[in-house]
Amino acid sequence: MTETSELDPIALEITWNGLKSIADECFLTIMRSAFSTNIKERHDHSTAIADARGR
Repeated sequence: MTETSELDPIALEITWNGLKSIADECFLTIMRSAFSTNIKERHDHSTAIADARGR
């Protein structure tokens, strides 16, 4: 017997916006605390969210 699960679009949107907010905060924190001109002024960095295995 197989069970299909449907994604709740509202929960998906809330989760997506939460994860995006976390990544945006990480980006700003790195930018504000950086000593490097490339990071601080040129915004030459990125952020990512990964699971415990780095995926």
